[in-house]
Amino acid sequence: MLIKHFLSLMALSTIRTRPQPEQRQAGPADAPQLWQPPTKPLSLVFVAGPPRSGTTWLNREICDRAGWSGFLPECTFLTQQIALYSRTRHYGEPKRFAAYFGTAENLASVYRPILRQMLDLVRNLNDCPDGDVLLLKDPELSLYLQDLGDVLPDHRLICIVRDPRDVIASVKNVSARKKEAWDIKATCARIFSYYDGIRKYRALGSRTALFVRYEDLVGGTLDQVRAFLGQATDTDAARANGGAVEAWLDPSDPYFSELHLKPTTQQKVGSYKTILTKREIEEVEAVFSGVMQDWRYR
Repeated sequence: MLIKHFLSLMALSTIRTRPQPEQRQAGPADAPQLWQPPTKPLSLVFVAGPPRSGTTWLNREICDRAGWSGFLPECTFLTQQIALYSRTRHYGEPKRFAAYFGTAENLASVYRPILRQMLDLVRNLNDCPDGDVLLLKDPELSLYLQDLGDVLPDHRLICIVRDPRDVIASVKNVSARKKEAWDIKATCARIFSYYDGIRKYRALGSRTALFVRYEDLVGGTLDQVRAFLGQATDTDAARANGGAVEAWLDPSDPYFSELHLKPTTQQKVGSYKTILTKREIEEVEAVFSGVMQDWRYR
């Protein structure tokens, strides 16, 4: 019955559209971080952030320790179930919701075993025993951060943000590789929702979430992330995982970046200057003015 219900939810998740969050500002980079180093071994860690903000790179960097699951593709199927839970909880028609679920807790109780079963299956399929840390990432999680605690086991979360101009520039490159029509206004509106999801979640305060800037990490502050995760910071603790990363990534994929397989570099910081037109830069700066101010982008 559980598998049958899971398959039906998967089908539903492909046909429903995601509600668009109202546009507000993203929360300040200078706000104090509430996190504390873990006091017990971790078992589950998620990486989220706007698309093209460095989530794949960060995943690669922190999965290189013994006792961690290693590099895996994006947890899209898991996110789809969280998205369906979120839409049902927040946007479900009240009378139907009352008839089928009654309360938000009843709804969450349906999804918890499904998601736990999926996580257990991921471990079994990818040689990640219970004692190891399962590391998963998906930019789409940024849209549902406030709902993760309802349906997922205990976990730590890393949210990475990047200069919106560089993010939009990278999306433009992806669009060109896909041979899609390029619409700067539509792209800005879509990408804004990810920053907004992070802002809303950060405003709640969390001792198990870390908020970081891509530019700071590639500039040399990655040890802050390792401290948050309880990882050793010395290079001797690293294990080779380049082959695993390369095995999961396809260079012909329009979303592939050459930096996925190269040593950490600041090469792409400010790359928007040679990719976006003057008008496009002005459009991004207008839409993301509050985001840029709050996260100290000049």
